[in-house]
Amino acid sequence: MVSRAFIIAIEEYPDVTEAGMAKKLDGTLKAALKFKEWVEAKWRSDGRSDEDTQMVFCSEPRQDGFGIGATRDDLVQALIDLQKTGKNMTDELLFYYSGHGYAFVSDAPRSDIIVGSDFRNSEISINRCINLDETINWLRSCMGVGKQYYFIDACRLKMKANQIAAPGNSFSPKSGATGEPTTYVLHSTITNAASVVEGAFQKSLQDGLKGVGKAKTWDDNVEDAMFVRYDSLRIYLTEKLKHDQPIEHQVLGQEGESDGILYTLKPVPEIDCNIKIKGASASEKGKIKYRHIRARNFDSEKFNALPATLRVPPGTYKIQVELDKGSVEPGNALKVELYDPKHLTFTKATPSPPLGAPKLPSFDHPGPDFSAMRPPSLNEAVSGLESFGGGGGRPRRRASRPRRAPRLYGVNVILPLDATAELQHVSSRAITVVSGNGEVELPGGNYTGTLRGADGAALEKRSFKVNTALKELNLTDWHANRPMRSIALHFPAHEDSLQFSESLSHERTEPDLAMWLAVIGAGRILSRNEGTYYKLGQLPLREFWNDTPTTASFYVLAGFEDPATRVEISISDGVSPHWIDPRRPGDLDLHEAYAERPPGQHFVTVRINDGMSYTFASFAMPNRCTFITLVQGPDRQPQFIQYLLPLGALSEHLHPAVQDRIDERNSLDDVRQFTRMFRSYRARQDVFATISSLSLNDFLYHKWGNPIASSLAAYELMRRGEMQHMAQVSSNMREFFPELPDSWAIDGLASGSGPVALPGMPLFLDGLRAVQDYDGLSPFPSSHLDHSRPWTTWRGVI
Repeated sequence: MVSRAFIIAIEEYPDVTEAGMAKKLDGTLKAALKFKEWVEAKWRSDGRSDEDTQMVFCSEPRQDGFGIGATRDDLVQALIDLQKTGKNMTDELLFYYSGHGYAFVSDAPRSDIIVGSDFRNSEISINRCINLDETINWLRSCMGVGKQYYFIDACRLKMKANQIAAPGNSFSPKSGATGEPTTYVLHSTITNAASVVEGAFQKSLQDGLKGVGKAKTWDDNVEDAMFVRYDSLRIYLTEKLKHDQPIEHQVLGQEGESDGILYTLKPVPEIDCNIKIKGASASEKGKIKYRHIRARNFDSEKFNALPATLRVPPGTYKIQVELDKGSVEPGNALKVELYDPKHLTFTKATPSPPLGAPKLPSFDHPGPDFSAMRPPSLNEAVSGLESFGGGGGRPRRRASRPRRAPRLYGVNVILPLDATAELQHVSSRAITVVSGNGEVELPGGNYTGTLRGADGAALEKRSFKVNTALKELNLTDWHANRPMRSIALHFPAHEDSLQFSESLSHERTEPDLAMWLAVIGAGRILSRNEGTYYKLGQLPLREFWNDTPTTASFYVLAGFEDPATRVEISISDGVSPHWIDPRRPGDLDLHEAYAERPPGQHFVTVRINDGMSYTFASFAMPNRCTFITLVQGPDRQPQFIQYLLPLGALSEHLHPAVQDRIDERNSLDDVRQFTRMFRSYRARQDVFATISSLSLNDFLYHKWGNPIASSLAAYELMRRGEMQHMAQVSSNMREFFPELPDSWAIDGLASGSGPVALPGMPLFLDGLRAVQDYDGLSPFPSSHLDHSRPWTTWRGVI
C-alpha cells in the first residue's frame, strides 16, 4: 500500500477582478512547501521507499522540477489521475489546500468551494471552482480503505447561494473500491471568517505535525515512542488558536480521532527545563527534585553550577529546588508542564526574608533572547530530537513514560441497552470505554463523556468530574430535553426506561429525540385499528385509520429543545413549493405536519428560523406514508430521516408478497432498528456491525416492508465492497419497488455496467454514483448539492 500526498498552493491569482479577493496571498507557497517537507520527512521516518509514496504538488506559480499548475482543469485532471493510480492501493492520503475559498452556507462544518488559479470573478468564473465536499466524497467512494487527511487553509467567506456555487458533477462515477476510508477534515478557520494570510494556523500546523507541545501524546501500550495523532493535533490547534483563528473539523468513517496516527517520535524526545536562581552565584550547588504528575515519589538530580538543566521526557511534573547552603523561594514543589523547553526562575532567600507573600517563579516566554526555546527543526523532529530545543548533548537516559497507579474512584455507570460510553480524562486524554452497567474505577479529574448507540453514533456529550462526591453517572437521563419530557409524561416509566409499546423489548431508553419521534410516529402510521399499539395511541397525534385506499401521504414530526424554534415545511414537485403550516399536537412540545400528494417523486424542503433551506429528494407510494423526522444536530443544522411505511389500516392493498412479509415482522421494532442503522450510515460507520446476522439476512432477502431500509442496506454493501449479495438485493428491489429511482441506481451500480438512466432523483446521495450527468434528472442545479449528507439534498434552492 502507498502513502500519497496531494498538495495545492495558490499564492497568485493573476487574473482575479472580484472585489475583496487579493491577487496574491503572501506565504501560501512557503507554507505548502513546508508541508511537503514534513510529508517527505514523515515518509523517511516511517521507512517508506520511493515506490511506497506519491507526491502531487499543484501550485501557482508552478514549481519547476516537481510541480504542475493549479487551474481548475489542472486540479481536476490531477485528482482523476490520483484516483486511477491509487484505487485500492492507498492506505494514507494527505491532502493540503492553501488559497482562496468560500463557504456555501455560514454554519456548515464543511462543504466549501476552493478556487482555481484561473478564477476571475463570480460572474464569469463559476466553472473555475471545485466543490471540496464533492471532491472528498468522490475520493472516499472510489479510493478504497485506508485513512484520508484533509488540511484546508483557506478563507471561508460566505457568499450568496447563486454567486459562486461551484459546478457539480466534476468527477465521473467510479466503482470497484474494496471499501471506504476514514476521512479526517480540518479547516483553518471558522465559516464566515477570512483565513489570515501568513497567520498563526500555518505555523501552528507545522509545529503540531512535528510534535511540538501537546500535539504529541503517549500511547498506554507503547513505552518508547510518542505520537502525533489527529485528536492530539486537533486539541493542540484548538487551544493554540482559540483567540486568533478557531478551527473546525469533522471525522467520518469506521475509525475514530485517536486512530489517526500522523507522526511517530521515536525515540521519545527529552525536554530541557532550564533552572535559574536570582541572587545565587554561578558556583552554587544543590539539587532539583522532581516527579511526574503520575508518579508517587520524587527523583532528584544534583547540580554544581548555575544555570542548571533538568532533562526529562515530555509530561507534567512537580519540580522543587534545594540549595546545599541556603534556600529558594518558593520552596514548595511547582507544577510545570514540560512538553517544550522551558526556563524556570527562582529567587535565593535572604537570611531574614521580609514578611509577605512568597514570590512566584517567573516563566520566561520564548523570544529572541532565548534561542533554546525555538521550535524543533524538521531534521530534529525526524532524528528523534536528541537536542530538542537546544542544550546540546545526547540524552542521559532512554526516555520512557513515567508511570504510577493514580487514585481510583468507583463510579456506578448506567447506560442504555447496547450503548457504550467513552469517558475521556481531560488532562491525560486517556479514554475508558464502558459497555454495560456497573461500577467502573476511574482516575480522579475532569472528564468528557460521549454516549454512543449500538451503531457507534454519538448520542450525547457531557462533562463531569470524578471525585469522592460522584457516586453515579447516569447517561440514560432524558429529563433535560424539553420535547422528550413532554413525550415521557404519556408513558409509564420503570427505572431508566419508558415503555412505548408492549411490542418493543424492555430496554433502557436512548436519550435520542430522533429515535423517540420515529417510534411514536411510526406507531400511529403502522396501527391497523385503535387497539394496535394502544399506549402510543394515547398521544395527541394524527390518526391514520380512516385513510382511503391508494392514499399516498407525507407525515412530518419535528422536535426542538428551544420552544421558540420555528420550522417551515414544503412538499412539492420541484417547480413551485407548497408550504404546510405545522401544528403543535396537544401538550407535546413537537411540530406535526401532514399532506396527501400524488404517488411519485417529490421534494421536501425544511427551513428552521429563517435559516438556509434544505431540500431533499423523496417519494410517495399508494397505501404508504412517507414519514419524516426532523431534529437539530449538535451543529444546530437540521437532521432528517425518511421512512416509507405501509399504512396499517390499508395493508391489505399492498403487494401480496410484501403484505405477507410485513405480517411476519415486528414492524415497530424494525423502525427502531432502521433508525440506529441510519445513524451509522450517516456517520459512514459499519451499519451491519450494529445488527444481528438474522437482521442482515432479512435485509438481503427483502423481508422488510420498508424500501428505504432495503436501499440503505444495498448502498452499505457497496460502500464496504461486499458485492457478492448485490444480485439478489437488486432483483428484489426491481421486483417489489420498480417505481423507486434507487432501485434502478442500485441495479446499475451492482451490475457494474456504467452510468444508467434513472426515472428520477435517487433518495440517497450514493445513488448518484450510477449517473453520468444528473443535472437533467433534477429541477435544481447540481452546484447546490450538499455532498455532506446521506440524502440527495440541495441547499438554498427554495
